Amino acid sequence: MLFVVFIAFFNAPFSLLFNHLFKRIFLPASSISIIVLLSLFAYSSKSQANSTPIWQTLQTAKQHANITKASYTKKKKVSKRCNVSSKKLSSHCLKRNQSTRKGILTQIRYLNKNRRARQYVKGLSTWRLLQTAKTALSWMDGKTSLGDHFELRPLSPSGKVKYTGYFTPLIAARYKKNKEYRYPIYGKPKKKPYPSRAEVFNGALRGKNLEIAWVKDPIDLYLAQVQGSGILSFADGSVRRIHFAAHSYHPFISITRYLKQRGYIKQPSEQAMRRWFKNNPKRLSVLSKNPRYVFFRFGKHDHLTASNTPTIDGHTVAVNTKYIPFGSIILAQIPVRNRKGRVIRQEWRLLFAQDRGAAITSKQHLDLYTGTGRKARQQANRITGLGQAYLLVKKSRKPLRTAAQKL
Repeated sequence: MLFVVFIAFFNAPFSLLFNHLFKRIFLPASSISIIVLLSLFAYSSKSQANSTPIWQTLQTAKQHANITKASYTKKKKVSKRCNVSSKKLSSHCLKRNQSTRKGILTQIRYLNKNRRARQYVKGLSTWRLLQTAKTALSWMDGKTSLGDHFELRPLSPSGKVKYTGYFTPLIAARYKKNKEYRYPIYGKPKKKPYPSRAEVFNGALRGKNLEIAWVKDPIDLYLAQVQGSGILSFADGSVRRIHFAAHSYHPFISITRYLKQRGYIKQPSEQAMRRWFKNNPKRLSVLSKNPRYVFFRFGKHDHLTASNTPTIDGHTVAVNTKYIPFGSIILAQIPVRNRKGRVIRQEWRLLFAQDRGAAITSKQHLDLYTGTGRKARQQANRITGLGQAYLLVKKSRKPLRTAAQKL
C-alpha cells in the first residue's frame, strides 16, 4: 500500500492520475473524503496482493465513492421530505399502518355517536371533526400528502408541545386482605362529598364494604390512580381490569414534582419516586400531598378511555379537552429516547385525542399511551421532551381559530 502511495506522489503520470482522482471523486464533505481515501488505500493494498493494475484500483475506488455520494444525497432528500413546513411528509416519515387506520375509524365511530353541534374552538364543530376524520381515511388509501387535504394548525404559539407517556400497570392483587396484601382498592362511595387522600388514609372509608381488591404495593396502586386504570393479577392466574369510576374532586398535585421541590429526588420520574419510597417505607403519608383520590370499578372490556373508546398503543393521547376536543387527529413529532434517556430520533405519527388525565393541566401537553405491563411502563418513562404537534383540520374556506391562537 505504501508503495502505491509513493508512486502516486513521485511519478509524474501517476501524480496526474492522483490529482484527477482528487478533483473528480472527493466530495466537499470531509467525512466522505475520508471514506474515499480509506477505500483507495484498501483497494490499492488488495490490488498489490492480487497483482491488479493501478488503473482498475482507481476505477473501483471511484465507483465506491459514487455509491457513497448517492447514499449521502438520498439521506439529504429524506431529511428534506420530513420537514413539515413543506407539508409533504412522505411515507418514509409518516407510515400508514393498521394502528393508524384503526385510530381513524375509532374517531369516526365516536364522532358519529356524538353529533352535537358543539363549537370547541371557533370554526371547529363536531361535524368538521367528522369530515376531517373521513378525509384522513381517504388519505390512508391514497398516495397524496397531508398538506393536500388538511390545514396543519400548531397546538402552541412556539410550535412545540410537551410529551409524556402513560400506560396500564399490571398489579398483583387478592380479593381478601392478608398480612402481605393490605392496601385496599376502593369502589366509588355512595354519597358525596368524597374524602381526600389524607382522609382515606385516616380510615374515612373503613367498614363501608367498598373494597373491591387488595394490593401489596401502595405505589402500584397510586400509579394506577394516576394512570386511571390497571390490570389486577390474582393468585389463580386470572386477571381483571379496573377502570376509573370517580375521583374525590380535590386538586391534583404531582408527587414526583413535590419530591423534587423538596430536594428528595433530582429528577421527577417514576423510577426516582419508587426508589425514594423504597428507601423511606415509613413515609407513605407523603402521598397524601396529592389530595385527589381515585375510585375504581371492575370492567369487562379492554382499557377504555375517557371518551369510552378503546386505547391504541402508541397512538391514543390524553389531552386538555378545553382546547383539543375528543375526536381530533393530531400530527405529532415524538422524541424517541434510548434506555439511557438520550434522544436517538424524532418520529412522526398520527395521534388520536381520546383520553384525558388529571396531570394534563397545561394547554401544550400531550400524554401518549404506550400499552400494558412492564415494557409499556419502560416506554412511557422514556417519552419526555418537546416536539412539534399540529391539529389536522380538513381544508375549508372558513378560517379556524385554533388552540394556539386561543391562548
